[in-house]
Amino acid sequence: MDMSKRKLSSIALSVVAALVVALSIPCAAQEKSPSIKYDARLGMLVFRDAETFRATVDRLHERVTTFEYDKGNTAEFLAALAPNHSKRQADGDSRRAADATATTLYSRLQASYPLSEEVLIAILTSNLPVASQVKLLETNIDFGEEVASVLQSAKLPSSFTREISRKRFKRVPFQPVLDEFETLFPGFISLRRTTDAAELRFLLSGGNPADPANPADRNSLSRALSTLLNAKTEVKIGSAIHLYLVGREITISNGDQSILGYIRTHGDVPRRKVPASEPENGLLSMAAPWPIDPNIVVNPTARENGCGEVVIGSDEPVSGRLSFHANVKGDGLTYYWEFGDGYVSYKENPTHAYIDSTVHSVNLAVFNELGMRCGSTSGPQAGSGTGSGAGTNCTLPAVLVVQGGSNLTITSAIYATGIFSPPLSVQWNFGDGGFSVSSPTNHIYQVAGTYPLTVIATDNAGCVYTNQTSVTVSGPVHTSACCTKYDKSKTGTLSTGGNHMFKHTLKTNNSWGITPEVYANVTTYTKTAGIWFWSYNTSGVNVAGKVFGNDPDTNSCDAGFVVSKVQTGKYFFNTIRIPISRKPIYTEYQSVTSDGSAFGDNDHIAISDCQ
Repeated sequence: MDMSKRKLSSIALSVVAALVVALSIPCAAQEKSPSIKYDARLGMLVFRDAETFRATVDRLHERVTTFEYDKGNTAEFLAALAPNHSKRQADGDSRRAADATATTLYSRLQASYPLSEEVLIAILTSNLPVASQVKLLETNIDFGEEVASVLQSAKLPSSFTREISRKRFKRVPFQPVLDEFETLFPGFISLRRTTDAAELRFLLSGGNPADPANPADRNSLSRALSTLLNAKTEVKIGSAIHLYLVGREITISNGDQSILGYIRTHGDVPRRKVPASEPENGLLSMAAPWPIDPNIVVNPTARENGCGEVVIGSDEPVSGRLSFHANVKGDGLTYYWEFGDGYVSYKENPTHAYIDSTVHSVNLAVFNELGMRCGSTSGPQAGSGTGSGAGTNCTLPAVLVVQGGSNLTITSAIYATGIFSPPLSVQWNFGDGGFSVSSPTNHIYQVAGTYPLTVIATDNAGCVYTNQTSVTVSGPVHTSACCTKYDKSKTGTLSTGGNHMFKHTLKTNNSWGITPEVYANVTTYTKTAGIWFWSYNTSGVNVAGKVFGNDPDTNSCDAGFVVSKVQTGKYFFNTIRIPISRKPIYTEYQSVTSDGSAFGDNDHIAISDCQ
């Protein structure tokens, strides 16, 4: 191993050690009680808990943003490399002393990897020995067009110039902090590295960065987050395994590796087979499990992959049996009704008869073809029983049905389910001072909350049915189509001057494990000899607008708060990340915008799809 490589290895180790300390991952304690480790059997990083995961994402973003080339010595190096300082023999100095000065400067430059474009250009125009210039350029091969231009006129061997120009287009540019973090876990291959390698092959085959076939477009996650996920977009946080599939994020809450294996093999979540038939009154719940294991939680990352809110209801009983229905219908849906008395049904529109006087909550879980559980699943409530009175036949079989609860409104009804003497008189007490003598009847509450509901029904013979339950009502549903918590991403590509291009991305992210964030990025490209490649250039990002929390009383976007950040940088990519303290965050139509700029042009995008 030559000295430059030995020094570079030493440099890399010192950088990694510093990063370990900064990320609170003590090397000495890693094996005993590591907060982050690589599980080679699972092929993913394992974080002790969600707080460790969030903190790591935050720190990586922070360190990338504050990273300094030349280890902060840029001004000093530029001064030392100026021709009147770096010449081998200054007036009055001995040649030996001048050579010693150059050697010391070379050693310091090697120890300050990676070097900035400004310092690399100064090296190529300095009086440092050619051998030193060659070694420094080999170490810092990820240089941009400005250095490449100066290199063509530098006094270096032409064979070296051709070879290094060829080599720099054969590798993904070094990414400070992120690459260093990944080296902490030998054998681990991140989603970021996998995506970049795929884009490299695409570009070298003649691909255009703006082409939808660009592999980079399949990963809209930030580079920091992508550094923590494996190539299959998986990570383990605590006991839970998290992963992404197209349009959805999946959590295996108990970390079941057999479930993970199924998803890896089939690209979908495992489902239990639903029986082709069932008894009229349903199946006992102990013999009829959920269609999808409750340890599997699937959330959409885009509204178009969800299936909306679930509203369920029941019709007037026939022969003592209530019939149930829901508003969510369509191909590929699986239903799981829980009647609250130990029975369940997989039917789309089941019927059920109760045999006790308890008021039961009926719940419905609807799973779409992607395995996502649709919206809200509560109510109605239903119960049946008998009462006593002064008539000849004092048995009044009836059923109480309460439906609704959203928008401060309920519908309640009493239905006789057997022989009685009409007419049936009904008295309702809604628990908020409101009364009614109609059945069915609607009642609107003024304030969201839980209220006692009492009903007394009497037939013409004096037989009485009484029942009491509690009802919970929520505030008005926000009717605007533009208040969404789903992740949103918008990408623009701007080609300037034929040989320059930049891609501009804006994204809101509520994904598991991380602090909600607004994320924007500009990546620059330049075409050289007919091939597009990442370009070391100055770019700017300007994020502005508002994000919102959700008002639980009105189920709508609240007043919101301003997000604003401007950042200029010189690298292959320029990223802004604004973490938000609330979870989840919501957006409205064009409430968040970003301006990306490079090569003298500007691109404006807004998150506008919030249906």
